[in-house]
Amino acid sequence: LFRSLKSTKFFQRTELDWVEAGLQVCKQGHNMLNLLIERKRLDYLHLDYNFNLKPTKTLTTKERKKSRFGNAFHLMREIF
Repeated sequence: LFRSLKSTKFFQRTELDWVEAGLQVCKQGHNMLNLLIERKRLDYLHLDYNFNLKPTKTLTTKERKKSRFGNAFHLMREIF
């Protein structure tokens, strides 16, 4: 079974070191959180590469209320 799966184009073998794999995971996590920000249409928030959320302008009360994220978002920030 493994030999037949190995011959298909969906199962390929590659070698990565741990640093490169960690960088890819961090980059994908950053992209995922950025997509969540874009989906909520919060273009006035910026997620830097240290996973800190920073406003790009002074926020109004309505924008502050809209830009609150749940615990899951902040847990993902802590993990990455």
